[in-house]
Amino acid sequence: MASATTTRAWIALAALAALGSPAAPDATHAARAACTCATARGSHGWCAAHDVGWLAGIEIRARLLWDTLDAHGHEIDPRTLSCDVCRAAQASRGFCTLHRTGFLDGRAYFSRLSWELAQGRVVDPDAIGCPDCWIATRGHGWCERHGVGHVGNVALRDRAAWGAAARAFEIALAADEVAPACVHCAMAMVTDTECPFHRIAYRNGEPVVRGKRPRQ
Repeated sequence: MASATTTRAWIALAALAALGSPAAPDATHAARAACTCATARGSHGWCAAHDVGWLAGIEIRARLLWDTLDAHGHEIDPRTLSCDVCRAAQASRGFCTLHRTGFLDGRAYFSRLSWELAQGRVVDPDAIGCPDCWIATRGHGWCERHGVGHVGNVALRDRAAWGAAARAFEIALAADEVAPACVHCAMAMVTDTECPFHRIAYRNGEPVVRGKRPRQ
């Protein structure tokens, strides 16, 4: 049976195949630098040497997608928030579904996945003794014995938060598969917005509105 990630990716790619893809940007070569994957894997960072990002210990190959996922959030001044829901979410460490922004400890996270992951803690999978917990770090899963869920290398004790993070994680993985065809669609998949090129709107990682390709 196909996974949710595979299904979402194939649905999005099928839509793109019908519409065509924008011209790919000129390839840029990563500057000569030492590989930082070892530290980036545990810090949701970017390795310039290999031109790859990490989120929850999983590779994200498209830089624009990795930036959009906003792994580290941004410091905010609550006084600048004009949305009542955002202000309430900021005060309660919650999430504004209207603006797709989560708030935690004085920071704003512009993707559901990054906000959910910020509520957990990064762990070293090689230091985990429980086989069920270790297996969960290879993707996502919940260990009943220890009452902890893992999404990649992030552990979450709250089961509802883990479930939401796991769903957002599947969408991010599907988006990374779509990114080579259209990174704008990949970005829209993780933000529930619209690809400005293909005029495809996404909800929960799947296309819900298909438009016509704009004239050149």
